[in-house]
Amino acid sequence: MLLRLRWAILFTVFVAIVVFGVAFGVRHSFRAATRAQLEQELAQEAQLLAESNRAASNLNQANDQSTDIEGLPYVMPIAFQGHINHVQWFDRECQKVASLTEQISSFVAQGQLLPVSAKGIDVIHTGQFWLEETSLTKLKIAGLDNQDGLYLVYSKPILYGNRVIGLAQAARSLEVPMQAMAGLWQALFLGGIGLTIGAFGVAWLVAGASLHPLRRITRTAESIRISHDFSRRLIGPESTARHTPDDEVGQLATSVDAMLSELRDVHQHTHLALNRELNLQRQFLADVSHELRTPLTTIYGNLRLLERDLNEEDRSAVLRDALDETERMSRLLHKLLQTARGEHTHPLNLQPVALAPLIEDVVRKVSVLSGDRHIVMRLTPQSQTIVNADIDAIKQVLLILIDNALKYTSPEGQITVTLRSDHTQAKISVLDTGTGMNVEQMQHIFERFYRGQDTQQTRGTGLGLAIAKKLLNAHGGNVTVASQPGHGSEFTVTLPLSFQQEA
Repeated sequence: MLLRLRWAILFTVFVAIVVFGVAFGVRHSFRAATRAQLEQELAQEAQLLAESNRAASNLNQANDQSTDIEGLPYVMPIAFQGHINHVQWFDRECQKVASLTEQISSFVAQGQLLPVSAKGIDVIHTGQFWLEETSLTKLKIAGLDNQDGLYLVYSKPILYGNRVIGLAQAARSLEVPMQAMAGLWQALFLGGIGLTIGAFGVAWLVAGASLHPLRRITRTAESIRISHDFSRRLIGPESTARHTPDDEVGQLATSVDAMLSELRDVHQHTHLALNRELNLQRQFLADVSHELRTPLTTIYGNLRLLERDLNEEDRSAVLRDALDETERMSRLLHKLLQTARGEHTHPLNLQPVALAPLIEDVVRKVSVLSGDRHIVMRLTPQSQTIVNADIDAIKQVLLILIDNALKYTSPEGQITVTLRSDHTQAKISVLDTGTGMNVEQMQHIFERFYRGQDTQQTRGTGLGLAIAKKLLNAHGGNVTVASQPGHGSEFTVTLPLSFQQEA
């Protein structure tokens, strides 16, 4: 059920209760007032009738020189505006209830009295008046014709001392008051129905006007839900709902606006989190593809060498290199799997590493893929170049730098790998005779997916140097570049010496 209809029905029921309650009250008050007025008029008429007949009775007694008025019954009807009024005298035996009952019944049968109930007779015998409603049908009293219907009969005893010697009765038809009462009740009832219907219409209009702001708020909220534009507000310059926080609708709109602000923050945070996760996934896939490419290339080159006519010693060396790269690729896959399970960086297996043998091993394996380019090594004694590092990570860095030098060095060019150290750190430099870089390229060369305009025709993804820098930073080291266009480039790796080396 609509809230508007519910409010209208509740208000209509309330108005109906009030209106018909007032109608019943008016009807009851009118009836009580009419009854009280009738009783007062009948009492006055009965009193006047009794006094007039007592005077007449005394006059007759004086004329007849009688000393006993009880033995001389007398009836004198008096008409008050067409009403039924009369007096009846009783004999001396009526001082007993049975005798009074017998005489009243006799006079009623003779048409000289209106009917009186047994309870009324008991009350009259005590000297008190009696008032009751009596239904009369074609009854003639003292020569006056009365109409059929319900009458209010007032019976007043006439006392002589403390004895009842007569009865004065005054009656009034109740048909006219009853008709007036029925007309009043009909008017009140029809008026109540009209007021109730009018109240429903007024309540419907008022409820509609009161709920109109809520409907606008509902439409705005639905529009926000559909468009997911949580920056919109229910209260503000851009809103169609003109309310302030002073009224209930304004307070509701303010609360909804506060909720929209929180939803906007949550939505933005969720969006940023999703973008961050997507970027991490893209970065992870790119890193996997790049890091697996180098060992696979090395294995492929060694397998191609096996097709040549090699002596047993060279064949064993090629197979050993292929096995080493396979094992390194297996360890690399394991680390990548750990990263995919929740770590955003490769876990490092740090241990003392002699750099000179490691560089020799890497250069030997890369030489298979160098073609006509010549790789030269300049190494210091092994005892001076021990670092605390992850072997596979450092090998990956060297492979990235040498592979990068091979890509940008022309055939018959030269690549020089140098190892030197001081008291605190070891330095590995990879110098090539390639195309070189300008200042702007050197500023962005370690950014992910960055590739200069003059390198678009060269194979690569722009990830290698970024991965190398990340791995070196994890070791507490760094990589820098020095280059000039047309004069080649030199990448320098710095790593802190291990405690064993410093000792």
